[in-house]
Amino acid sequence: MVLKSELEIREKELKALRSHYFEMKKALIRTRQKHQGYQDYIDSFVVQINSKKAELDIEREELRRAMAKVAQLETMVRVLENSNETLATSNKVLITDNTLFHDKKRRMTKQIEQVACHAERVQQ
Repeated sequence: MVLKSELEIREKELKALRSHYFEMKKALIRTRQKHQGYQDYIDSFVVQINSKKAELDIEREELRRAMAKVAQLETMVRVLENSNETLATSNKVLITDNTLFHDKKRRMTKQIEQVACHAERVQQ
């Protein structure tokens, strides 16, 4: 009787332990599923981050190329400015030379006219 009673108690404890074991197993499965869900979310987030990083790398390269182009254009502008300054100086020299040439031409024309007038007077 005592053994039977002890056996019944042990069977109830075993049932309780089995029930607790199955509850714990269900909880573990739910936890694993949640963990997998979180892992999937993290993996998705990592993919998004890597994608955004790749886009930023592309934009950084495009920006670097644009900056190199701007630097090249700035150099070309400086060369053109220097060339324009040289041309301006050359034009001033040419204008001065032309002015001197026209002045000399006018003086020579006057001298020729004077000589022609003098020659006419002498011939008369």
